[in-house]
Order: sequence, then C-alpha cells, then structure tokens
Amino acid sequence: MNNQHPSFDLVESDARYFDKIPAPFLVPLKLLHHEKMNFSEIAQQTGLPGGTVRSRVHRARAIIRRLRAEDVARNETWQEATI
Repeated sequence: MNNQHPSFDLVESDARYFDKIPAPFLVPLKLLHHEKMNFSEIAQQTGLPGGTVRSRVHRARAIIRRLRAEDVARNETWQEATI
C-alpha cells in the first residue's frame, strides 16, 4: 500500500506544528512519513486496527492543513481600499 496521499505532502517545515497535534494522531503520521512504514506495518507496531491508523493519519493531516491555512491567512497582507 502506498504511504503517500496524492493531496498531501509533509514537508520539513511542518515539524513546527507537531506540538499542536495530539500524540495518538502524531505517532502514526511520523511512522508513515518519517519511518516510511505502510499502514499495515504501523498497525502491527502500534497494536491499532488498520482503520484506526488510517483515520488517525487522516486527522493529523487535516490538523496540519488547517494550521498551514491559518499561517497563510495570518501572513497575508490586505490592502485598504482607496477612495
């Protein structure tokens, strides 16, 4: 099974968000992306059902996407309308 999702790429700068992701979601994400384990291997190592591993990875990715979007929104420069 492929361990990458076509719509999600974990980049090195995403590490700044790790402290905002609960450990039950972060551990499977790190095993998937950093250790290059597949979902079955993660399930075996953690003792979690495969579906739980998948949902936790999905949730961790969703948190990272949300935090990325919040950073972009915070860093956008808005121009005031001129009259």
